[in-house]
Amino acid sequence: MMPPTATRPALPTIRRPADGPARIPPQPGAAAPSPAAAVPGGFTPDTIPWMALAHSLLYTATPTPPTLTPATPPLLIILDINGVLLERLSLRFASRSEAAAASVCRPPDAQLRSGHALWLRPGAGRFVAAMTRRHVVGVWSSAKLVNVAPLVDVVWSGPEGADLAFVRTREQCRLDVDPDAPPFSTEKVLADLGDPRFGVTNTVMVDDTPSKVRRQAANAVIVPEYAVLTAAAGVEVKWSPHPAGAVNAGGVAANRVGTSLALLVRGHHRLTFPTVPAVGGGPGGRVVDLTREGDYVVWAPGVAHTWVAVADSAVVTVRWPSVGGDQVAVERAGGGDGGVTRERGASAEEVG
Repeated sequence: MMPPTATRPALPTIRRPADGPARIPPQPGAAAPSPAAAVPGGFTPDTIPWMALAHSLLYTATPTPPTLTPATPPLLIILDINGVLLERLSLRFASRSEAAAASVCRPPDAQLRSGHALWLRPGAGRFVAAMTRRHVVGVWSSAKLVNVAPLVDVVWSGPEGADLAFVRTREQCRLDVDPDAPPFSTEKVLADLGDPRFGVTNTVMVDDTPSKVRRQAANAVIVPEYAVLTAAAGVEVKWSPHPAGAVNAGGVAANRVGTSLALLVRGHHRLTFPTVPAVGGGPGGRVVDLTREGDYVVWAPGVAHTWVAVADSAVVTVRWPSVGGDQVAVERAGGGDGGVTRERGASAEEVG
């Protein structure tokens, strides 16, 4: 964090050459902590371009308003980033299966060295470009700097990144003292911004979590959290808990135009594809057992299928495009070809 007695110098000019990373001009007299100390692992801003940008904005920059008449006060737009401008999902840990399902809906816009994938909210690039041209714009996230900095670099990857006024992170948030708040919850207090030019009369805070900005509720714009699985156009998502022994009430069915994905959350769920040849050429079609959290199966339009819950289970079904009346009953097995792909963990097997 910047020492309390440090004087914040003016916003540096950040230039992004077309053939190279952003370069941060030196800041004479800037009292910032050691760059190596600010980055776990000893990396320095000079070796990581996005860290150079975030480090400079966090420690040396103050919002610099555009040229305005005295009668026109500057407007400060403070944006949260994860959940507002994009969704970040891990490709390694608990959200691996969710990330896999999201990738089926829409390929990620970026993948980070940390093992995360990013999906930008539709229109996010145009929005931040327009706001940056018209107003003073800063980012304030409740995540740590090391996690926020690469997200900033993805969203502000164009020339408008030079005009981003500041980046504030968890280090500048307060712990939420509400006894009903979840552990380690934080809140953003406008008074902690530390710039007398901006206050309740000329600041808008955009967030997806009301509790984080409740101290200045009149200044807050709350937007729905962005999630790829629920926001993708033409996609339907269904949560289905099944007791052991439950079967598909529709018998064997197929979708005319929709591609489908079944993702196991818990339990044991068995799907049968009678029109797909069984392994080894036996009768009855292909049987796919989803037994571990994150197991999933994808099948193409026209592939007949049915299912049974071998044990108490919960399944998320994703289908795209979403078309009313698309699923029809199939009286008997036969015809069609497969296109069924099953993945368990990180290895995929072609079964159609």
